[in-house]
Amino acid sequence: MKVIVAHPERQHSFFTATALEQEGMLFKYITTVYNKQGSLTNLFGKLLKGNDKKKADSRYCSNIPDEKVMQCLEISALISLILIRLPNCKPLYRKWRRFVNHRFAKKVASYAIENNVDAVISYDFCSDELFDILKKEAPHIIRVLDVSISNRAFMKTNYEKDMERTGDDRIKAEQIDLWDEAVIDSVVREIHSADYFLVPSQIVKKSLEFSGADPEKIKIIPYGVDTSKFEFVRKKTVNKPLHLIYVGQISFRKGLHHLLKVVSQYSPDQIKLTVAGAYTADSVFVKEYGNKENIEFAGFVTRDVLAKKYQESDAFIFPTLGEGYGLVVLEALSCGVPVISSDLAGGNDAITEGYNGYVFEAGNDEEMIKKIGQLAALGTDIEKMSENARESALGHTWEKYYSDVRNAIKEFVANK
Repeated sequence: MKVIVAHPERQHSFFTATALEQEGMLFKYITTVYNKQGSLTNLFGKLLKGNDKKKADSRYCSNIPDEKVMQCLEISALISLILIRLPNCKPLYRKWRRFVNHRFAKKVASYAIENNVDAVISYDFCSDELFDILKKEAPHIIRVLDVSISNRAFMKTNYEKDMERTGDDRIKAEQIDLWDEAVIDSVVREIHSADYFLVPSQIVKKSLEFSGADPEKIKIIPYGVDTSKFEFVRKKTVNKPLHLIYVGQISFRKGLHHLLKVVSQYSPDQIKLTVAGAYTADSVFVKEYGNKENIEFAGFVTRDVLAKKYQESDAFIFPTLGEGYGLVVLEALSCGVPVISSDLAGGNDAITEGYNGYVFEAGNDEEMIKKIGQLAALGTDIEKMSENARESALGHTWEKYYSDVRNAIKEFVANK
């Protein structure tokens, strides 16, 4: 069996490729920016320091032999990484990214057809052209869409619901692409051009069905967590003040406007919140809530210290309005930290109400407050919930993910 895994960026593609490589099914992993010897990424990476150096180093997977990694359009993709960091360059970045994805799709399709592979696994929001070409020129090659996040057409409806509920339309400016009909058409087209789907959660499955995907073609395979990196520290009692932590992007999509509004209503001796995630000096969230005594913006936190941040907290809170799975949920559970999650997180699939955390309706501040209160009232009962959290994480291993991915691809090929 010959399978290509292709992604112009990264997402969780290293894990998908690793799953196939372990059983000799990976023909080639195709990407742009990759930190192997002889690459421009490797050359420039040697000049970087600190967190930038760590990010460059993360563009490498030791589980994939270098000879099975094919890079293309590396310079173009490096330009994308520069553009996204420049102020006032978001419109240019979006155009350049579409240009890179367009060229990448053609190269991957050509290579797949030339080598007559059995299947191509590609990823959401960058597969429409690739799948269109394969469907037309090589329909015998199975097209698998690995979907890491709820489809954008579905998320748009959730954002519109939130804008109506809050009267705040700033999420539209942040996610402006979703109000571009061409973008939504592209998203729906890649769904209709795929033969099969790999998804991490029930909410992603629901989002695909929203746009017409056949539920029989969708395989739910939850992601895993490295429980040795996110070590268990048993909680004995709830702290006073209650210490919550959020980890992720500083954005409206993540529901931070709800979380920060809720927490700011409490006094510092009731609740304190740590917000871990990179932000810029002009962040609307920092401007509005940066002076609150009970809210700390910790900035970008590297993986090597993130476990300690979780362990120091009473609960991880994740108010997201649009997600696929949210690996941060599993990381927190692995550390023995109960989770308070929205029902759009994907990772809420791993939460059993009152057992290892709580789930609330996304965007519903009253429900969020209720769940925070329930956790704050646990006292010493949090010890059992902490143990349950760790036990839940132990059932979500990358080894299980690898096995399930391989079995799914074998099934897809057998059914073609």
